[in-house]
Amino acid sequence: MMLDQDLSPAKRSLLALRLKQRKPVARDVSIQPRPRREGSNRFPLSIAQEGIWFLDRLTRGNAALNMPAVVHITGPLNKPVLRKALQEVIRRHEILRTHIRTESQGPVQIAVPDLDLVIEETNLLSLPSEAHEAEIIRQAERQAQQEFDLSVLPLFKVRLIQINTDEHALIFILHHIIADGWSVGVLIQELNTLYRAFLMQTPSPLHPLPLQYGDFSWWQHGVAGNSKLMREFTYWKHELRNGVPVLKMDLDHSRGGTRSFKGATQRFWLSPQLKQRLAALAVQSNSTLFMVLFSAFAMVIFRCSHQTHFAIGTDVAGRNHSALEKLIGVFTNQLVIRCDLDGNPGFTEIVSRLKTKLLNAYAHQELPFEKLVAGLQISRDSAQSPLFRVKFVMPNIPLPELDFPGMSARFLELNPGSTKFDLTLFLEEIGGGLRVSAEYNSSSFDAYAIQTLFALFEETLTTVTINSNIALKSMVA
Repeated sequence: MMLDQDLSPAKRSLLALRLKQRKPVARDVSIQPRPRREGSNRFPLSIAQEGIWFLDRLTRGNAALNMPAVVHITGPLNKPVLRKALQEVIRRHEILRTHIRTESQGPVQIAVPDLDLVIEETNLLSLPSEAHEAEIIRQAERQAQQEFDLSVLPLFKVRLIQINTDEHALIFILHHIIADGWSVGVLIQELNTLYRAFLMQTPSPLHPLPLQYGDFSWWQHGVAGNSKLMREFTYWKHELRNGVPVLKMDLDHSRGGTRSFKGATQRFWLSPQLKQRLAALAVQSNSTLFMVLFSAFAMVIFRCSHQTHFAIGTDVAGRNHSALEKLIGVFTNQLVIRCDLDGNPGFTEIVSRLKTKLLNAYAHQELPFEKLVAGLQISRDSAQSPLFRVKFVMPNIPLPELDFPGMSARFLELNPGSTKFDLTLFLEEIGGGLRVSAEYNSSSFDAYAIQTLFALFEETLTTVTINSNIALKSMVA
């Protein structure tokens, strides 16, 4: 076992920074389960749900709020066991039995005691093998574009496609009002465990959930006005006191007031060698890999906009209580990182500035984004997302692999065809390298613009690993 004293001073410093960056999980969970009555139960929407509900009403048919996932399964799938395992996941998670009703005083979520799973089944037996994967993706992407009526159960869909006797594709579409990215991992992990147990004809080994999402919603509204959140709002109000300049990059198209959510996705790779050099730079600058990548992206934004003041959004998991880690629901919170690149700073200085911004944001991450927008009295409309137009996200919770006995499984890549922001970069550590997924609004960017932006990003990352003190304006051609 490596002890703290075995680490170099630089690595000890980096470890302390990472521990500070990661919000500690509360040991004394103050969220308590509320009594349930027989039949349906009513709960207020969580603050994140309120924002999603508002956006859904503002932009009817907004498929950007749908979350698709597709798993390709090879091996002898037991369909009755799969159905039983999925049904147990639904029983365990009240949010999967919940719909939204709009009443005179506003929206409420209503959870029903039981919900029979409907799996839509189809097959590709008449298609040649070389056409299978393209057809699976086509069906998944088409289904991901279908609108949910939030008042009608269920707010998720499951489709099973039989490819041949021992080959299937399992498609999940969940509305964002009942799930976030972490939730997909929870669903897959529980499905793994339950399928294995039920196949062996043994009871579920999963412990009962101590809380449900409705309990979190009640708790969140109970603490919404407490002194801690008021202090957090005071911080954000000061941080954003002069407003955030509208970001206008040279690569994007001009557009009118009507916002389109039509999107596309392109994927690129950063080599393991470059990632290793970036990781070394993070240690050298007493920061993290995410902070170095974020700072390089900020430099690219300057190169594309010539603005020294702008905001970039990022996500945090929002599960700061241990009992929330195993729940399906929407907990993710968005943070606004205001970037100040005045004075032609070198890259090391940019990292230092943005590290401070990020750590301060992490320390004030519990104020829900919707409360921040409301408190700042920013109007919400369909023309532009509030506070930032671009996001930079590096999820730290990878999706678990499906591990059914006697079978292999893999996730298929999709282009959902819609997006909530002008541009979001998702970075994932895969196979020693970094995969960059650029999800962009196709009314703002075309494919060539995104390729150009990635080329600038890769060039910037390569350059700063060679000269970490290179000045900002030296990077402008």
